[in-house]
Amino acid sequence: MRRSGFGLTDFTPAQTEKAFENSAVNVFVLDGNNIIGCGRALSDGVSQAAVYNIAVDEAYHHQGLGKKVTALILEETADCNAVLYTHPDTVSWYEEQGFRRMKTGLALYHPDRISEWALSNRLNPRICRRIGRVLGFCAIKTDSFPAMDILVSTALGQ
Repeated sequence: MRRSGFGLTDFTPAQTEKAFENSAVNVFVLDGNNIIGCGRALSDGVSQAAVYNIAVDEAYHHQGLGKKVTALILEETADCNAVLYTHPDTVSWYEEQGFRRMKTGLALYHPDRISEWALSNRLNPRICRRIGRVLGFCAIKTDSFPAMDILVSTALGQ
């Protein structure tokens, strides 16, 4: 993943790795040995899921990969209501995917996490490589994306 294509986090690689390890569902899209997309969800596996960190390298935009990552996460959490947190610039894209704005949603943010810099910071490619090595995955080849592997790791139902 190129640094210019992502605004996932300002956390260290170890913190990002921990966030993915502690998620119920992780999806990574690979082109060869490069992670070019990802997403994750927290979930109780019964009624609620929160979707985070959907991202696709800019060089791979407009190929349906973001839709595929989102669909795989929603498939793994199909019995749950799903909420999604995203950048204001991408709200309309998620609305096109079926998400609706909430009228009653509230949030309590950690004071150290609120800054414009945090919203616009870019993910280091080493983070994704470390995540791929640490987590266990099952690889899925799809007809829609024959040259790419899509990896799904889920803790649900275990």
